[in-house]
Order: sequence, then structure tokens, then C-alpha cells
Amino acid sequence: ETNNNTCNQTSCADIDECTSSPCSPSGTCINTVGSFSCTSNISSTAATTISATLQTSTAGVINGTSTSASLKNKTAVTTTLHATSTTSDSTTNATYQTSTVGITSNTSKTTITDAVKYTPTSTTAQDKLDITSQASTITASSALTTTSITTVLATTIMAIKNSTFSDTTPSSTLSKTTPSISTTIVTTNSAMSDMTPSTLTTTVTTNSTMSDTTPPTSTTTTTTKSTISSTTPSTSTTTMATKKSTLSDTTPSITVTTKSTMSNTTPPTSTSTTTTKSTFSDTTPSTSTVLMLYLIFFSAVRLFPYGPKVNDTDIRTELTDYTSRLITPKIEIPFGSKLHKSLYFTDNGQILFPDSDNDVFNYTNPPESGFTENFPVAMIAVSWDDSDLSAGVGTIFYQEYLTLNSKKNNLNERVESMISEYLNNSYTAKWTLKVTWDNVPAYKAEASTTKTNTYQAILTTNGNETYVLMLFKDNGMNWDVQTKAATNLLMGFHSGDGWFKNDDHIKRTPAEKYRPDKYSGLTSGNIRGLWIYKVTRGTPQVNYKLKCLEWFNLEPEPSSWNDGLLSCPCTYQQGRRDLRFSRLKNGTLKKKLVSFLRWPFHIATCFYNDNGAFVEGYQCQGYAPIEFDIQPFNWCCRKINNPEFCEDYAKKRPKIECSDYIPPTNGWMLGDPHIATLDGKSYTFNGLGDFILLKTTGTSTSFMLQGRTVQTGEAMATNFEAFVASFTSNVTNTNTVQWILKNNNSIDVLLNNKNVSFTFSIGHPDMDTEIYQDNHILIENNGSVSATFEGKISVTVSASFGILSIYIGLSDEYFNKTEGLLGVWNSNPNDDFRNADGITIPINSSDSDIYKFGITWEVTNSSLFTSNFASRTAPTTKRTSFMPMFLDDLKSENKTFYNSVAQFCENNKECIYDVLSTKNFDIGKQTKNTNADFQETNKILHSFPPNITGRSVFMTRISEQLKEQYIAVDSDGKVAYFTTYTSPEINVTANGTLIWKPTLTPLSIELEANGSNGLISVFKPRFIVCNCASSSKCIYEVITRVQDSSLYTAACECATGFSGSTCQTRVISCRNTTCFPGVSCKNESSCGPCPVGYTGDGLRC
Repeated sequence: ETNNNTCNQTSCADIDECTSSPCSPSGTCINTVGSFSCTSNISSTAATTISATLQTSTAGVINGTSTSASLKNKTAVTTTLHATSTTSDSTTNATYQTSTVGITSNTSKTTITDAVKYTPTSTTAQDKLDITSQASTITASSALTTTSITTVLATTIMAIKNSTFSDTTPSSTLSKTTPSISTTIVTTNSAMSDMTPSTLTTTVTTNSTMSDTTPPTSTTTTTTKSTISSTTPSTSTTTMATKKSTLSDTTPSITVTTKSTMSNTTPPTSTSTTTTKSTFSDTTPSTSTVLMLYLIFFSAVRLFPYGPKVNDTDIRTELTDYTSRLITPKIEIPFGSKLHKSLYFTDNGQILFPDSDNDVFNYTNPPESGFTENFPVAMIAVSWDDSDLSAGVGTIFYQEYLTLNSKKNNLNERVESMISEYLNNSYTAKWTLKVTWDNVPAYKAEASTTKTNTYQAILTTNGNETYVLMLFKDNGMNWDVQTKAATNLLMGFHSGDGWFKNDDHIKRTPAEKYRPDKYSGLTSGNIRGLWIYKVTRGTPQVNYKLKCLEWFNLEPEPSSWNDGLLSCPCTYQQGRRDLRFSRLKNGTLKKKLVSFLRWPFHIATCFYNDNGAFVEGYQCQGYAPIEFDIQPFNWCCRKINNPEFCEDYAKKRPKIECSDYIPPTNGWMLGDPHIATLDGKSYTFNGLGDFILLKTTGTSTSFMLQGRTVQTGEAMATNFEAFVASFTSNVTNTNTVQWILKNNNSIDVLLNNKNVSFTFSIGHPDMDTEIYQDNHILIENNGSVSATFEGKISVTVSASFGILSIYIGLSDEYFNKTEGLLGVWNSNPNDDFRNADGITIPINSSDSDIYKFGITWEVTNSSLFTSNFASRTAPTTKRTSFMPMFLDDLKSENKTFYNSVAQFCENNKECIYDVLSTKNFDIGKQTKNTNADFQETNKILHSFPPNITGRSVFMTRISEQLKEQYIAVDSDGKVAYFTTYTSPEINVTANGTLIWKPTLTPLSIELEANGSNGLISVFKPRFIVCNCASSSKCIYEVITRVQDSSLYTAACECATGFSGSTCQTRVISCRNTTCFPGVSCKNESSCGPCPVGYTGDGLRC
């Protein structure tokens, strides 16, 4: 395929350019292969001014020389200047034609210089330019010489680069501030004999090399010699006078001398020359000259790659009107001062932003006066006029590009670069849509399949600002304006709320405005065929969808970090007793707990209402000072009414339910010392020294807990004065924590042999306690000192009366994997007295045998305590001589005292022993209370709230009523009762009957079931109401949340003839498709008759 030739299977067939009437009315077009020429029929005695014609086609060039026009029996001669412009990447031919009378001249050669290079590629009839009306003092009786054209155009471009279009000037003329730069070519009366049959033909070829230097400013004089063909039977020599042209102060003066010589062998033919003087005009240059300069000195914009090769979606249809599918970007698109959730495009060069998904229409005809304030639709008019794809000619391509955090593609990089270069705005694209209208015919398609338009729109946003780039293919805008019934092409935009722009380009004449590829829409840059608009204004709204998605794309997949995270406790009370969870300060929800798998990362966050009932929970990756990841939760789940974003949040922060919660298994040691094994067996062991309390191995962890006892005063009993725990995992290696009793019942804490200094929530304002964190170990100080090891094991140590007590909680990972004084955890207390040699003694063994069992767990050579702490009086040196008194021995010492102690202790065995051995009732009381608290903790940990069953989602139309019966059963199998609730929309009875009378009023309700154990469960159903017209269809799968409540509205699918979000608006089709100019709506379904002199249906005439 070459230029204007069309391609068939074997060869290129010539196009008859004369069919488009490219010549002036007074001329005749002659078609030639690959080109055409024009002949003039001007009278030899007429003083005539002939238009100069600029042609940008190389099709009219044969063997490097342009074709000439012929004048039969006339005196006018067409002179062609053919310039070859060489750039760094291509060589391009441009042809300029000027018409003169009775003048011929030979070939001359010159160099054209200017700061801009241009590469024309093809020809249309509208490329002809009339420059005869332009002002200059250049006068001539022959064609302008090559150098004079060069000098004038070089000077002209300097002015046009800095010129702007006046808003009030019709036909897009330059403002008066533009310097006079125009050129007038004036011909003279030329008398040649009517009897002379010869045809005068002149061809001037100039090789011109464009450079990046500034235009010439010096005076130029050029002499061109022109000789008439030797076949002329007579000769005559005529010397033309030198003409001088004085330009403005900034324009160089130009002197042109032309000499014409006839053959000496031919009698002279009478020739007269008349000089016509032309002076500078104060007005701006005509648009034809502006276009010529655009074509010469402005580069054509390059369309972005499109089509199947770049994975565009293509649309091929045989419909007269076409609208695309509704495009719903993941982020909302700012346009004007609003955020829009959807858009679509049409075959008519529009991108539209509907108020609802049911307001998709094809607006056929642009308004005669362009956009006005009350225009009802948010629209970008790229090149709005009636297109027609019904003949099977033309394709629309499109593609979305979402670039939130991913690597930029070439398209986005170029878009960002263009916005930066031409608008001087720093910009990073987050979402981009490319739409390409390729070879789209005008209506009617069957009459214009070869005269098509190709152009492109790039809509791009960063979530706060939106831009549209409109690109028109060089020589790709070829609609035949002469055959169009209406020429109201519209370029610009309307935000739908009163803010709009009609581009100045539409003020041009039809022949000009339908060729935007020939003009520039920019105020800077030497490029044509490109328009860029910023289509947002005012302070941008917060784009929560963008914030949510950016956060979503930065977050790793939970599978990379959440293995081992705990489920949430089912009540707040349960969670407070589970020492693997920490309490947070009150926030958005009244009560919050967190469990750390590895501090400060990998967290289970649980939320509870005022009654302590579990509401919801999420797994979190990383510690966020602002309410533990609540900020992205608010972005995704509360600020956006589309529940899909909350579902996306849950993909990176998986929801936690309490149904899978397994309480920890606990063991404890207190008093002198009394031990409760992990299987619940209680016993007393008064060994003196360092002992292994617990040793266990999990999937990827190991743990050991040791304790040190000292003699309790003068009593023949012992108590704990220190504990040390060692935790090893494949993530944190080994960490050691020591608890050491001080004289004032305070506790020193060492982490990896370094003293721990607690701070109160510094850097972590949500924490409700003094903390210390290091190496994924969280240590809290709130009277007792607790250490949590990767959320798997918790150890809490407290002090009173110079005695340490310890409480241990284990996750089920360690089930059937423990040994030591805390026994074998396998839900069978009968084997808890298994000694270090693997021998098990009966659980009903005597105190003496139990003492012997305990001694086997003494630490001999692998103590975890630090050396400086071990330097105290070595307890092992006294072990062999120390023998505690057992309870039976104490009872027999003083039975009267024993009876009073038993009464005081309410027969609590641990209390009785401590009072009898120490003679201190306060110590016994403390032991009793601590033991009771540990027992209560165990009970609460294994108490669960009622389980509620019933419908989780209600769906109905607004006029209907629904009823549901809920059932709640507590952990003891007893039926629970519900908290009653009454409102205009919802009624809940104590037996669990719920009745819903739908309205559009936001509602938030939690069904509360109260168990016999005093614990409460919460159930949160979702209510979806359909407010669609009765004739429409409810789409319950597409819902919108109403003001962060439990109420959602369903989408609607309208019946034919209705539109709007609820299908309540009757469609007036002729308004939504815009009738032909001058035609009004006849009724709701059709346009009125066409204007007088036109035929058609009123929509198209």
C-alpha cells in the first residue's frame, strides 16, 4: 500500500483524485497515475490573482520531480516547488504549488532552515491553501523564487510557534498580537498571442534540507532564470523589475529578481508586466496560512500502538449506533468534582460517565452550539459526530491498564511523559483506558467507506486527577465534509454538573475542524494532532477505593505469614483469661484483644461489644500503631459502599471466627509449692533446688521451663524464688527469659541475660500495659509479668509474701508431648507422675513417694539460670540434709490447731498446708485465693456462649415483609433467650422471632442470645432490599451498602423503556440519542421531521 493508492491481491490500483474536486472552480483536473494536475482557463487579458496550493503528497512526484499543470491556449502557468526534507530517521517529500501567469523559470537550489522538522505523508483535497489574501510587500510578475519562499516561511514559523488563538476570533484566526507574517503572490496582466497554441509548462525542483538552526534574518536576493521551451516558434525576452518587500521589524527584508528569456529564434510575443503593490496588514494571518505552517513545521503525533498485537479487545459490529459494555474500573474515576464508578464509549467518538448502570445511551448528533451549562451527561467528546459501522468497515479497539503498584508498561510511561512535557505536571498513572477508533466511516457508511477517520483517546487517572489525551492520526481524518448534512463536530468535555469546555478548534470552518490531525491542540510543543485536557477541578475527594487497592497490592499473601495464628476467643472474658492474648485500649469497638504469633508481626486481632460478645476478628501482618490495621479496614470496609472491597480486605486480612477457638491448657505452681498438672492433677512438692517443670517439643519449636526453690523461712517447706524459660524456633532461634524475686515482692526480668526495662506503650499507644519486646518475644508488666512466645506458650509470674507463683498456658500443638513436674499432657491424669527415668507411679501415691518422683526432675548439669544468679547459696548442697514435713506430719503435731486452720481455709488443702507449715494465716489465705483464681480461669476458658442458628441474609423487595425464627443453645444444651429489639423496621422477640419490614433507612442490628452461664453470643444478619420498579428485575448479587450499616440495596435491571438506578425514569429515546440539528422530539419515542430540503427519520437527515 503506498500513499493514496489502494491495495488489492496483486497490484496497487490508481485512485482518481479528481473525484474529490481538488482544483479551483476555474480550473480543470487531469488525473495521472499516482497523482493529478490542474489546468486553468483564465483569460489572457485578465488581471488575475491565483491561489497558491500546498500539497503534502508524494504521490504527485515522479522520479523526484513534481508533475506540472498545463495551460492550453491560455497564459497561466502552474509552478511547482518540490522540497525534499531530510531528518535523522526519514526522508520526506513535500510539494508546494503556486500559480502565476505567463512566467516560466528554471530549477534553482537552496537550503531551508528552521527549528522544526515536519514529515508529511499523504494528500487530501482540503490540504490546498489560499494564500493570496496575505499581506506582504512582495510583488512579482512571476512566481516567488525558492529563496524568498524559504525566508518568509522560516520567519513565519517563529511567530506561529508563540501565537495563541483568540477565544473571540471566528474561524480560529490568530490573535492580533501575532506579528504579520503572511505572503501575497500577485500576478500581472500577461498578453500572449491567442494564436499561439503552445502549452507553457514550468517545473521547479528544489532540494531542501531542514536544520535545527534558527530561521534566517538577513536580506536575501535571488535571481532565477526561466527559459521558454525551444519548440516555441518565436522568441522574446522580457526582464522583470526587481521588487522589494519590507516586512515588520522582526521580519527580514527580501529582494526578488526574476529574469525570463525567450528563444532568439522566435519572434517575440508581446508580454506586459504590471506591478501590484501589497502592504502589511494589521490583521492576523488567515487560517489557511496557519495550517500550511502547521503542516510544514509541526510534527505529527504518533498514535499509541493498538490492535491484536498489543492485546487490545476489538469491536467489530454492523450496527449504525454502538455503545460499549459498561467498564467499571477498580478505582473510581475523578471527573469534574465527582468520582465515577463506571464509563462506556460509543462509535461516535465519545466517552461517557453514566449516573447509573442503566443510563447507557448513544448520543448521535452533537448540539449545534456545543456543550452548554445544562447539558445532562458527563462526557468527553473526543471527536463527536455521527459514525456508522453498519457497512462492516471500521473497528474500535480498547484496553484497560491498572498500574497501582506494578511495574509500569510502555504506554503508561509515555502517557506520564507527555503530561509532564506538555502540561508541566508531575504525574503517575494508576489506571488508564485506551480507546482507538480505527478507519471509522461517517454516516452513511455505504457512501463513505473509503473516507474514514482514525483517532485515539487515552483516559488516565492517579485517583485524584484525571487527564484525557486525544490523538488524531496524521492524514487519518478523511471524512468527506462536502457530503455531510451537518458539520457540528464537537471536541471538549462536560462534567455533567455545569463545568464544560468547547475546544476552540470547533470554531474553524468545516473543512478545517474535521482535520484536527493538521492542527495542534497544545499551547506548547511543536506537535499537531494532539489535545490534552485535565478534566478534574477543585479539591479532589478522597479516593478510598484507590487507598484500599494500593494497600491491598502492597500486602503479601497471608499464607506466607499466618501459619499458627490463633482463632479468637468467643467472649472477651475468655480472651482475658487466655494469656496468649493481650488487651488493647478502647477504640472503634469497645473491647479488643490481640495475640502475637511473633512480635510485632503476625497478629490475631479480635473485637468485642460492650457486653463482651465476640463481633469479628482478623489476622494482621505487622503492628500498626493506629488501631492495629484499622485504617485500611476503614478504607475498605466502612468508607466504600461496595462490599467487594471489604472482601478484598479479608483476602489479605483473613477473617477469624470463634468457632475454631481452642482454649489453652493450663498448669500452675503456687505457695509452698503446690502444683496443678496440665491434666488437672494437684499435688504438693517441697523439693529444694533447681527443677525441670516442663519440657516439650512442637512442630518447629521447643520449650523448657525450670524453677528454683528456697526454704520458706524456718519452715520445713520450700517455695519458688525464680523461674527461667527457654524457647527455640526455626524463626527466632533461642530466647531465654528469667523471673527473679526481689526483697520487696517485685520481680526482676532478664531477656537473654539482659535486664528488661518496661515502658508504658511508647510507640504502641493501643497497648494497655507496660511492655517490652524483642526478638518476637512480648513481655508485659501489669502487676504480674507475662511472657508470650510466638503466641504458642504463655508464662505469667506473680509475687506475694516473698513467694513466686507461676501460671502456664500451652496451645494444642504440644498435646501428648510434655514431661516434667507439670506431668504428661494427654487428658489422662493417671500417668502424670512419670519420672525422669520414664517410670510412672500411681496418682494415689503417698506424699513421700511423690516427693521421690519430683526429685528425679532436679536439674543436675544443664541449668538455664545465669551464672551470677547461681552464685547464691547453692541449694543443692542442702538437698541431701533437707527433708520437708508432709501434711500428715503437720496434722499430727497439733490437731486442735489443724482443726482451726481447716475451718479458716474452708478445707482447702493447699491453704491448710501453708498455714500449718509457716504458721502464717496470710500466706495460707493468699494461696487459697490464688488457687481459686486459677480454678476460675480454667472454668472461664472452657465456658462458651450460646450458638445461634438461622438465616444470615435477608433479600426482598421494599414492599414485602419477611419473618425468621432463630434458635440459640448454650454449651450445656439449654435453650438461650434473645435480647428483645423493636424499631420501625425490625422486631425481635425473646424466643428469637425476627420480623423485617423493609425501608431504605440505614439499620444496624446484632441479635444477642443470652446463655444460662451468663455469656452472650452475637449474630449479625445482612439485609438486602430491592427498590427497583415493579417491572424491573432485582440483581441481588450486585449490592451497595447503605451508610456503613447492615442494610444493602440491590442493583436493578430495567425493563425496556426505563432507566435510572431504580428504573423509575421513563426513557425519552429521541432526547437520549439527540435528534438532527433543528429537529425536536415529536413524542417520547421518535424525533420530528427533518428540516425542509432534507430527508430522513429526524434522527439522521
